[in-house]
Amino acid sequence: MQIPAPRAVLAVLLALVAGGVWGVATADSASGSGSVDIGLSASAPAAKGLRAAGVRVSAGRPATASSKRWTLPVAGATSVTADAFAAGGTLRLKAGKRTVTLTGLRFKVGNALSIDAKLGAKRIVLLSVATTSSARLRRDAGAGTLAISGAPVSLTAAGAKAIRTALKLRRLPAGKLGTATVKVKVARAPVVTVPTTPTTPVVTTPTTPLDVPPDGPTSTTPTTTTTTPTTTTPTTTTTTPTTTTPTPPVDPFDADCPVGATSQTAPSGTQVVDPTLAGTAATGATFSWGFKQSFREYIVNMAGGWLLGRLGATYAANAFSFPFTGGTTTYPDDPVKAVMRHAGVALFCGLGHQFRIAIANPTVVIDGASSRLIGDVSENATGVLSGPNRVVVATLSLGGIVPVYDAVAKTVTWTGIPASLTAEASAAFGGFYAPGEQLDPVTAVVAVP
Repeated sequence: MQIPAPRAVLAVLLALVAGGVWGVATADSASGSGSVDIGLSASAPAAKGLRAAGVRVSAGRPATASSKRWTLPVAGATSVTADAFAAGGTLRLKAGKRTVTLTGLRFKVGNALSIDAKLGAKRIVLLSVATTSSARLRRDAGAGTLAISGAPVSLTAAGAKAIRTALKLRRLPAGKLGTATVKVKVARAPVVTVPTTPTTPVVTTPTTPLDVPPDGPTSTTPTTTTTTPTTTTPTTTTTTPTTTTPTPPVDPFDADCPVGATSQTAPSGTQVVDPTLAGTAATGATFSWGFKQSFREYIVNMAGGWLLGRLGATYAANAFSFPFTGGTTTYPDDPVKAVMRHAGVALFCGLGHQFRIAIANPTVVIDGASSRLIGDVSENATGVLSGPNRVVVATLSLGGIVPVYDAVAKTVTWTGIPASLTAEASAAFGGFYAPGEQLDPVTAVVAVP
């Protein structure tokens, strides 16, 4: 006979379910707010270009815009770890009778910081935002905050072209626009517990016991046992291949020039080794060089970028200066030979055109017709890293250059040495300049015992 589950037990189970004693916590929700604030610099090339073209900028609510500042509110952010934050409102640009409206504004956080927008049906990267040593992106997932303050912001080449075309402007340069300050705060909501239905408990029904035979002799019927052979089915094991997602490369200069990196090529060709020179140890040396004036002007005025000295090098008065690390000289032999090794990096950041070039650890070789400048050259062109390749960057022509010996300072100085770009350096620069291109003259000073 079956024993039914007691009604009292069922009543308790139903009460537990209805009361929500058993349940699971859902993912907590969040909502956030903030702003993207762009301060225009009156002397910045792109800001000057907008004024010169007669472009007036206004905003659609809730954004605001004036001749000095554009403010785009950020609302509805659910996580500071997102790679894009929607900005409310629109920006309207007007020149004469023509007007263009930028919609769908977003602040994007990825390998590079940027602000994009929709112009008509096309989405364009409108502005690039650079991080510097004093303006770094700070993201705290625990506190729900993301911020960057006073970061250089530039009108991209794509943005300048799109605006120029839409407004029929004769000229609008890409380049530095001003500075950007971004603040996002996500407020976390409390955890909500949703009751769930528990697993129905198992009720065991006792079985009816076997009949007990009456007293008396028992008649036993012989039992016949039949054994059925067991068939074993072989087990087939299938191994699913593991797919490994490659880790994207990191540009060592991304903090100073956030172009971002998607791929990397290995160093190419034979790496040049600095020559050895039999002589006496130099007690010091100075080396200052600007690479090429027109290239510096292009970086700053057209490519929306800047020039930086890093890892010991400095940039001032249109030239990079590199600290001395060691070398030798044949002084007082005539002619004097010298090998002067230096450290540091000359960084050319063309962020508006999405590239950067670095020349690092230069060595100046003064050796008659074989005089040359050696350095590590690397490049990031739209996310593709190449190098560093140690190459002869320039050949130095000593013809007509007379070294000057200073008996008081105990130095030998070569001033204004003509320099020409080599084929190896041209390739390392991605063919930006052809071999033989005249570069800025080189001045080198070696301290002798």
